Amino acid sequence: MTTARQLSQKSTTVLQLVSAGWSYSQIVEMHPELSYFDVFGAAKEALELLAAKESPYDERMQAIRAEKPRAWEPWTLDEDDLLHQLVESEMGIDAIAERLQRRRGAIESRMRRLLLPLDAVGARTG
Repeated sequence: MTTARQLSQKSTTVLQLVSAGWSYSQIVEMHPELSYFDVFGAAKEALELLAAKESPYDERMQAIRAEKPRAWEPWTLDEDDLLHQLVESEMGIDAIAERLQRRRGAIESRMRRLLLPLDAVGARTG
């Protein structure tokens, strides 16, 4: 796990002044140690920090996609055709999910949408 990165002190100071309503000119005039590049750099640093921050939801999605790479991806016509074939072959729901690299719930949902018989593969029918 990576350590949480924080804004530099300089960027924090600049962003506090901006949020207080100070203009770039005022910031540079009142703080000679700062330049316009520091103001722009503070904004860039904050945006990079936001982009790098992952939420628990993002982490969960990554973990699921590591296990099931097609999770939450749009279904293709080829996948629908393969799903039909696998159901007709009476393959079990868990094996179908593994083959299509999707979660069991996604397979059941797609089968309902395509009006395929859920009980034929051991899916939840309720």
